[in-house]
Amino acid sequence: TKLLHSPLLLSSDGQVTPLVELSAKQVAFHIPFEVVEKVYPPVPEQLQLRIAFWSFPENEEDIRLYSCLANGSPDEFQRGEQLYRIRAVKDPLQIGFHLSATVVSSQSGQSKAAYNVAVMFDRCRITSCSCTCGAGAKWCAHVVALCLFRIHNVSLCLLQESFHI
Repeated sequence: TKLLHSPLLLSSDGQVTPLVELSAKQVAFHIPFEVVEKVYPPVPEQLQLRIAFWSFPENEEDIRLYSCLANGSPDEFQRGEQLYRIRAVKDPLQIGFHLSATVVSSQSGQSKAAYNVAVMFDRCRITSCSCTCGAGAKWCAHVVALCLFRIHNVSLCLLQESFHI
């Protein structure tokens, strides 16, 4: 009975996690998607969707680490955390392993500006990111805000089935 009460087998609502979900999560963590795409017979698109779902980093500490290492300080992460808290992330969309959204921010005394943010990921790691804000930092506060939004509000991210971008 110990195995049945394992947190790996139970979902957050106490239900037993289906084997297909456990498998998709393991594939997402260990196998590059380009390998999954080339398997014959092909992986059903619905299963590809679950693999993509599980391929995004799961915790905020990963995002903090990416941001701090890229920027040399926690400043952008803290600004991104604030943007996330004030609900600045709008219209998040995940297509396969590509996540995008508009992040609306205003700096004190200035009007609101909207920035297009995109993040690519694979095997529970961010592989690239971009933002139209023009900040010198590749991991700007807008990228951080989008990543935090995806981690904490996954059910609010529209997930599209098309993998061929």
